[in-house]
Amino acid sequence: AGVAVVAGGFLALAEQYASYAGALAGAGCVAAVVADGGGLARAQGLEAGARGVLERADAEAAAAGLSGSAPLVLVGHSRGAKTCVAAAAASQRPVAALVLLDPVDATGPDPSSALPALRGLADAVPTAVLGAAAGNGDCNQKDYQKFADVLDSAGAPRLLGVLERAGHLQFVDNRRMLPQDPCTPGRDSDAAVREVALAAAAAWAGAALGPDPRRARRAAAAALAARPFEAAVSWRAADL
Repeated sequence: AGVAVVAGGFLALAEQYASYAGALAGAGCVAAVVADGGGLARAQGLEAGARGVLERADAEAAAAGLSGSAPLVLVGHSRGAKTCVAAAAASQRPVAALVLLDPVDATGPDPSSALPALRGLADAVPTAVLGAAAGNGDCNQKDYQKFADVLDSAGAPRLLGVLERAGHLQFVDNRRMLPQDPCTPGRDSDAAVREVALAAAAAWAGAALGPDPRRARRAAAAALAARPFEAAVSWRAADL
């Protein structure tokens, strides 16, 4: 068994990612959600966010009776993806898998970048990236491609899924309950986008925790590519 933490996006409550914790639990993880600790006046520091993720992982593992060497799975959305990369770089636990949902890197409120840390991880940590290609650049300048480019130069197993008709905030459980929703949605429904993200997160985590991760990742990637999702998604896998 492993321990998984889902790091939410800016201003999104932890409840917005409950479905992801459930999917990860089904994949064999003790799972929890950590909300972004920033506010409108000031973004949470990257190191502080990463520390919070790792502390929550340790607490959940201890409560479940897991050892300090239990593998870690990190799933992050938006700015939470950047936090997960920083947490993986600082983790004392082995990081079994990263899942980055439409990741955001440097922004005006928080100009720090996770890409250098990702370069340090990229040849060791299997990473899946899902990108939302719709929208008018109002929330995410397709930063997922920057993360994918770093991974492409590495030898670690990696998976890129591009949702052509998805917007940045369509990954959360209930977009209408967000305190702000400035992002242009795509033509695919929120439920259809979330279906892809949940399936990818569970498959990538489950493969990493199995007895033969390499074989399981290949099977997971093939199953995702063959699955007739309602949302438009294209997949590219390498070094599985």
